[in-house]
Amino acid sequence: MRSRDYARRTLARERAARGDRCAHCGRRLRVRNGRPNLEFAHCSPTHLNGQGRGSVRRARDVARHPECYVLLCRRRIVTG
Repeated sequence: MRSRDYARRTLARERAARGDRCAHCGRRLRVRNGRPNLEFAHCSPTHLNGQGRGSVRRARDVARHPECYVLLCRRRIVTG
């Protein structure tokens, strides 16, 4: 449970640092059913890639390499 809390807090802090807005369309952060509508996507590669990377490892990577990630709304990630 601690690791999930760490991931949740870390990602919330990183989202807030980016203004809680989608970098592409400017949509604001909304949380539904405990899940935010904004997610981090790679804008340049890091050592973390592939499926099953886990939320804790992703949160740590976003915190260590913030310049390699962009905050996008889920709709933008799915539709491209």
